[in-house]
Amino acid sequence: MRNITTIITMNCSYSLDEVPICPKSSSEIRTILESLLLNHVSNYQIVTFNTDFLRIASTDSNFKSICRNSYMVVPDGIGITFLVWLKYRAKISRITGSDLFNICFDIADKFSLRIALVGSSEETLSRLETVSHQKWQNALVFTVSPPLKFEKNNDLNTEVINSLKDFKPDILLVALGCPRQEKWIFANQKSIGATVGIGVGAVFDFYSGTIKRAPLFIQKIGMEWLWRLVHEPVRLGKRYLLDDLPFLIISALRIILRRK
Repeated sequence: MRNITTIITMNCSYSLDEVPICPKSSSEIRTILESLLLNHVSNYQIVTFNTDFLRIASTDSNFKSICRNSYMVVPDGIGITFLVWLKYRAKISRITGSDLFNICFDIADKFSLRIALVGSSEETLSRLETVSHQKWQNALVFTVSPPLKFEKNNDLNTEVINSLKDFKPDILLVALGCPRQEKWIFANQKSIGATVGIGVGAVFDFYSGTIKRAPLFIQKIGMEWLWRLVHEPVRLGKRYLLDDLPFLIISALRIILRRK
């Protein structure tokens, strides 16, 4: 396992605000995750990093530390791939939470591994169980729909953790939103015993059909954020237009000025 860890470290030659960005392709990540899962080594956290994550990390030192110390930080978003290109003149592939969701379920199906899904509503998780079982029949799935802000209540949090310990997941996928999901995984994954832990944001909603994901061609051109903004303007308008977009522009200008 040390060889895999060394490979990741050596190839994270790109960084944004001191957060290392992994440039590996989807197929390379699949190979690495399969090796980790088959060797049953626990507590490997993966962060799907987008512009919103970068902005939050700039003011939340705890979250930034979690990102910096995670096993792998993948570029989930055109804002991150653009900044890496601007800073290093390097083109890297976007790896989304949905990509990792597929990879994890493919591996779990192939080797009959256990996947725990934490977050979202009971209705969404019920749909997701049905949809996932149709495609990945050998994956063993366990779902938890915790109460709102359960992690703030010690009894509720302990109840969730104990239920996951009983299931003994190989893979832990958490949909609580950033930075809650990353902080919760960081604090509890080792206790739960999962090999891989990933915060996946809205992925449960996409796969269950609760929220319609952007068409493939929109995903490929990196404009999925615009699709989501059009369909959820009230919830995402402030984050995308007032918070993330100005932050992205300022970050790009800083990189340009430093290059000069």
